[in-house]
Amino acid sequence: MHRGRPALFLALLTAALLAACAASVSIGSYPGVGLDEVLDYLAGRGLPAGVRAVVELRLSRTVAAALVGAALSAGGAGLQFVLRNPLADPYILGISSGAALALILASSLGLASPAAVQLVAFLGGLAALGVAFALAAAAGGGRLSLIIAGVVVGYAAWSLGVILLYRMGPEAGRALSWLYGTLAYTTPSVLRDYSPGILAGLGVLALRAGRVSKLLLGEEVAESMGVNVARLRLEVVAAAGLATASSVAIAGPVGFIGLAGAWLARALVGSVFTRLLPASAMAGAAVLVAADAAARLLGPGEPPLTALTTLAGIPATVYVLTHLRGEGWG
Repeated sequence: MHRGRPALFLALLTAALLAACAASVSIGSYPGVGLDEVLDYLAGRGLPAGVRAVVELRLSRTVAAALVGAALSAGGAGLQFVLRNPLADPYILGISSGAALALILASSLGLASPAAVQLVAFLGGLAALGVAFALAAAAGGGRLSLIIAGVVVGYAAWSLGVILLYRMGPEAGRALSWLYGTLAYTTPSVLRDYSPGILAGLGVLALRAGRVSKLLLGEEVAESMGVNVARLRLEVVAAAGLATASSVAIAGPVGFIGLAGAWLARALVGSVFTRLLPASAMAGAAVLVAADAAARLLGPGEPPLTALTTLAGIPATVYVLTHLRGEGWG
């Protein structure tokens, strides 16, 4: 790949994200509140109290969409590398659904502390991945076995979550929409409480990006270069799990962003992880911000985000299936 192209494509992804954010903060059901009012707010100019509240909600929702998209896509890219599985994705592997089920259980028990909620979601996501690994190993291992096991575990966790929500009675309606993925209930306080977990997960992935890149040379070569592959794999899985758990706490389990964003970035900037990680984060953020804006335009009501992001995941999956060997996945 030409040396200048990754920087160019990263700049284009950044521009796409900024354009999606500009559209997102301009869209809503409140007339008279658009991009001009948002710019006035950011510049510190005075706004009527009602307009200010609407702007703050839109900004919170847009930032949340960008963070969740970046977390899921960067986490997907990291999982694909350390698991050597091109279809690895927090949603497909059951991490998102496991975290969601744990959150529902925590809610039913009255757990409210953001730190405790994120810890429970983190453990639930990793537990689901552990069960998927166990099922895949029992089936003989292999990339396809892990994906099938992840889908099975994910659907099982999602189904249990639906059953538990229905047992809650009248509260189930709002929670069910969250279980399909939505940012409709994002507030500044939600963003403040759960974004640190996303940023921590992304930070660990960034700190380990150089070591992850060495896995392109093979695990034995990476070990000879001082990389503890087993520990690195655990660190990346934990970082992706933490970012996913915090994302689920904000938006519910949103599907296929980890696959679509990571492979869009790979097609643009190549497979060197130090370049792929920021490109994946940018691509995932742009896709989810655009999907959330589209959801608000497709009213009345809002279709769940997973319904829209799956449409982005389908071509990504087809691309992966037709380029496995060409991309060096064996």
